[in-house]
Amino acid sequence: MARTKTNKGSGYNQNKLHYDLDFKWRVCQEYLNSSETKIAIQRRNGVQCRTAIVIWLRQFGLKDKIKPLSLKEQLSLQMPQPKPKKVQFEESELDRLKKELAEANLRAEAYQKMIEIAEQEFKIEIKKKYVAKQSTPSKRPNQQ
Repeated sequence: MARTKTNKGSGYNQNKLHYDLDFKWRVCQEYLNSSETKIAIQRRNGVQCRTAIVIWLRQFGLKDKIKPLSLKEQLSLQMPQPKPKKVQFEESELDRLKKELAEANLRAEAYQKMIEIAEQEFKIEIKKKYVAKQSTPSKRPNQQ
């Protein structure tokens, strides 16, 4: 095992272990080529830092293994997830508003048809014809 203790400095770094690049590479390859966990490989090789393999994989530009999903995780992905209550409420509110709008449009259409029939039968003008007012010159005296 190629590791050395450093006695330089003080405090937290005093007992920090340093591993050779060859050792780090070998441990990373062992982890990637086996079905064992990082912790098992670290224990077998005497690596004390819990995140050492993750750090070394990044250092070498290697990607971590894709861990298989547990049965519980697989089932949760397959089961349809219930919508939150807020979303359900908003959808029901939206449906209600759509129905109200459709009824209002039908009502407006019916009133329009009634007006047309009344105008034809009684020969009276119910709809107002809007004529644009012409502007008149102001009656102010010219200011010079």
